[in-house]
Parts: sequence; C-alpha cells; structure tokens
Amino acid sequence: MASRVTRGMAVVAAVSALVLAGAAAGTAWLLWETDQRQQLRDEAELLVSAVNREAREERLTLAGAAPEALRESSVPGARVEVWAPAGLVASAGSGPVIGREGSAATDAAADWIVHRRRMVFPKASPAEVVAGQSAAGLHVLGIPRVDLALVSWRLSNAKAKPEILRWNLPYEIVVVALYPDDSCAGNQQ
Repeated sequence: MASRVTRGMAVVAAVSALVLAGAAAGTAWLLWETDQRQQLRDEAELLVSAVNREAREERLTLAGAAPEALRESSVPGARVEVWAPAGLVASAGSGPVIGREGSAATDAAADWIVHRRRMVFPKASPAEVVAGQSAAGLHVLGIPRVDLALVSWRLSNAKAKPEILRWNLPYEIVVVALYPDDSCAGNQQ
C-alpha cells in the first residue's frame, strides 16, 4: 500500500512538473510573440513617419519618397516593402517578396498585421462626428475592448469544435481621440 502511495505521489509530481513546464513554455512563447508584434508595429510606424517626412521635405509624392525613406531607415536584415495600388513602389532587404494584401505570402502572415479592425466611437463624441464626415483615413487613439462573452462561448464549445480555439482574439477598438488631419493625409494615396 505504501509503495502505491509513493508511486502515485511520484506520478502526480511528474505530471505537475510537466504541466507547469508546458504552461511556462506557453507563456514565454506568448510573451515573445507579443513582443515581436509590437516591434513590427513600431518599425512600421517609424517607416510611415520616414516616408511622410521625406515626402514633405523633398516635396515628393508618397510613392516617390518611399525608396529614399527605405534606404535611410530600413531595418538591417529585414525584408521591407512599400506597396501602392499600382504595384510595388520600393523594397529593401533580402528574402522572398512579401506581397500586397491578399497574396499567398501575406495570407500566411495575416496574423502579424491587423489590416482591418472594427472601431467604436462614443456617441456624439468629436471623433464620431469627424468619422461620419470623413471619407479619407483617420488617425486615431483607441483602447482595445475584448468580447469576453464570445471568448467564454468559445471555451464552452471547444470540445465540439476544437478549431474555434485557434480563431483570432475577438476585439474592437474604442476610439478615444483623433490625431490632427495632417497626420493621415498621406494615407489617401
């Protein structure tokens, strides 16, 4: 009887160690991926700023300013591309072509960049008024709001449909402020 208890305790300890190691590895991976996504966002914002600055300083179109901005500020070792509706405007770095939205390459990397996200405006706020009047892009400051009811539904239905646990996080952005009009003027081209 004592040997069974000892073996049981050893099994419980081993399983607990494996579960905790798995949880630690999963947490580390999630933190790493979150950091990589944030770095990608930061680098993209810096590139957009560099293209806008180059266009303003040299009085060029955004497409004309992109090659010089890439030469001056692209990240070493990374493939960077600037696309316009007409096609590839400029690129830097080695590696395969990333492609524009909708290509096979961007579909494979779709979880790295958010192309479209629902935005919610507080009723009668200045942001809502401007958004209703503007057909151009908006540069906004927002707070993410996660749909916890949908997360809960996914967890409770995961046994019947395991793929729902791999769906993207259900969230929207609550807009709390607008940046000045000139900060998104370059997005119209």
